[in-house]
Amino acid sequence: MRVRRVSVSVLSVALLAACRTHVAAPPSDEVDLSPDAVYAAVRRQEAAVKTLRARFAARVDRAGEVRRADGVLLVKKPDRFRLRLLSPFGLTVFDYTSWDSHDRMQLPLEGKQFSDAEIAAHSPFSPAAMRAAFLGVADPAATRCSAFGGSPETVVDCRDRNGAVARLIRIDSGTRRVQQEIQLVTGQPQVVMQYGDYRPVESVELPFTIDLTYPEENVHLTIAVRSYELNPSLADGLFEPQSNGAGS
Repeated sequence: MRVRRVSVSVLSVALLAACRTHVAAPPSDEVDLSPDAVYAAVRRQEAAVKTLRARFAARVDRAGEVRRADGVLLVKKPDRFRLRLLSPFGLTVFDYTSWDSHDRMQLPLEGKQFSDAEIAAHSPFSPAAMRAAFLGVADPAATRCSAFGGSPETVVDCRDRNGAVARLIRIDSGTRRVQQEIQLVTGQPQVVMQYGDYRPVESVELPFTIDLTYPEENVHLTIAVRSYELNPSLADGLFEPQSNGAGS
């Protein structure tokens, strides 16, 4: 259970890191710092990412017990992503693939494989949530988002159908960089994500460090992105369930 939970947590962060794009803003006297304009700019840049390959290293501290893994993430919008995690010895410990409306999760060291509806019973994240995170599909649990603030910070408040806050996103208004995202359940923070070390990758800036804290589980996860490839050519076969590689 511990290996599975840590692996899926890494998956969640890798996606968020990939999707949080940023284009350098014009001089401050030309920037529209209204909340709606800032949030719209962030969404436009996320939409500019059609395909992506990222390689990263993950470090998980769970109540003082440290685990490490390397990972490769592939994204091909609108409906394909794949993430593979490797142990320090190069063994695949986690492989998640989504194509069309199907999902597959493999835990090779445990000899287990789950598909589609089975995944929800064996993972803290549903396939629908995975697709929403990696592919930018509208999250049915947080359909109403509004931006407020302005300078120096814009806050995006996303609420579920019952009106409860499901996500809070904090954006530096001047640079349009996402600094923090908090996911909440019944008003309690479940995951606190911090983004930093933004660097230019072709025409956009991407975060090379992502820190996650799970307050209820006493878990801290650090992602160090080693490389991004923005909009590379990715064959559909890389995302098919019979494919053995993660696109190195």
